Amino acid sequence: MRIIRLTPQQARTTGTLRLLRLTPEMEQALRDHMARAAEMWRQLVDAFRQMARAVTAAVRPVVEFLRRNGYTAPPGRPGHRRTRAPFQPTDRPAWASPYGPAPRRHR
Repeated sequence: MRIIRLTPQQARTTGTLRLLRLTPEMEQALRDHMARAAEMWRQLVDAFRQMARAVTAAVRPVVEFLRRNGYTAPPGRPGHRRTRAPFQPTDRPAWASPYGPAPRRHR
């Protein structure tokens, strides 16, 4: 394979891509490298899959405890609480909003 080195001026003015032909040996080497890369990706995906299963098995008892004791949101639309969780403060008057007083209107 012949590598063509272009000067910066040539690189700016060249608008075409030159394709080089691979020799049979280079083609076989490319196939071997691609097969090795595919195998490495497969091993990586398998390792992540095993890790995810282990994490799921470790977290499952914690989630079940939280659900049993009412620390999770009830099913329904996310962000809309239907019941008060045990760790939430009791109802407060409107003027005691945690966001401060309502803005005043300008006349």
